[in-house]
Amino acid sequence: MKKRVISFVLVALLSVAVMAGCAAPSPVESSKAPEASSAAPVESSAAPVESSEAPVESSEAPVVDGEKTIGLVIWGTTGAAALQEIDLLNRASKITGVKVEVLASGYNADAQLKDIENFAAKGVDGIMICNCSEEVVAKLADICDENGIYFGQFHRNLTKTDIKDRVYSSKYFVGNTCEDEQGTSYILGKTIAEMGIKNVAITTGPHGDSTAEGRYAGLKKAFDEAGVKVLAEQWDVSTGETAATAAQNFISSNKDLELIATMFSVEAIKAANTAINNSGKKGKIKLAAQDTTGDAAFDLELLSSGEAIMAGGHLVDPIFTYMLLCNAINGTPLSDKPVECRLTQIVFTPERAEVYFKQMEQGNTLLGYGDEDFKKMFKKTNPSVTADDLVKMAAAFSVEDFLARNKK
Repeated sequence: MKKRVISFVLVALLSVAVMAGCAAPSPVESSKAPEASSAAPVESSAAPVESSEAPVESSEAPVVDGEKTIGLVIWGTTGAAALQEIDLLNRASKITGVKVEVLASGYNADAQLKDIENFAAKGVDGIMICNCSEEVVAKLADICDENGIYFGQFHRNLTKTDIKDRVYSSKYFVGNTCEDEQGTSYILGKTIAEMGIKNVAITTGPHGDSTAEGRYAGLKKAFDEAGVKVLAEQWDVSTGETAATAAQNFISSNKDLELIATMFSVEAIKAANTAINNSGKKGKIKLAAQDTTGDAAFDLELLSSGEAIMAGGHLVDPIFTYMLLCNAINGTPLSDKPVECRLTQIVFTPERAEVYFKQMEQGNTLLGYGDEDFKKMFKKTNPSVTADDLVKMAAAFSVEDFLARNKK
């Protein structure tokens, strides 16, 4: 039976501002995904940062007795990436019967803590979060322990020892799904160098955010090894406006610029592309991104024309955390320890892009997964499923894996 009252002390703690900074992958249980430094293409990454103009509140009514519900704390609901992830979970809920409710008040620690508190007060059975700081997850653990709520992360992991120890001590923490940011960006950088490009500029997110730091580190390592010169860089770029300004400055200040790498935020991709086109440099300055925009026609056109190189496919990430939660709250947990499902990103060739955007994001699947895949992850429809099965499914995710699973 869940407790429905959150202690006064805990509520007081929630009012304290929490420093931002998101976590990077570290193995937990079962097998790892292939190392990203290998020759094989990688796929997946942390969720792109998007803003929501106003909080998106779920129903004011408490959860109905007997109904299983997971509260989703996500960065926003206005962008294509968030909408696709929410749609994916809603499709899976038709198989599991576990409803998804959404709160999205922005990529902000205080707002996320309020969303968590609201979900606990409503009596949800589980909470999954793309957290904007590790401190938020520590507070989440306190709330879930107090109220008997299972919880997990998606697009994130924990790296701070004290916080990780606290969270992993909770019997309600099911684990997380994350991606190899640095490994993916390293392969992206190597691919850029192999194109003969020698002069680049980089935008990424805020210092202290593991997604921004990891992506920058992998890209810079590849460039340093290949002799690619970084003419300019700008951090803390997480909106279209800041990306456009940065791109304009790069172009006007560096006559030898051949490529702009946008390593954080889907909004930055279109903004940088617009800046390139407006400068009259279309076809002369290429674009690289460790995300896709969610606009399949736009992405496919850029990739097929050779104007851009992208890594993507990581929006499928939340399904694994969702399934870990579904199994736990139905009384059939897949493990008695936290489970990490680790994905890699797809570095798109034109051929992979054709399959991904025209088949994996359309038809009977969304982001490469459909009803039969959901059934395999859920104990009520597949009694033999194990935690290791989910780990292996996440590690295998790729265009090639999709084609193998969907042979006619």
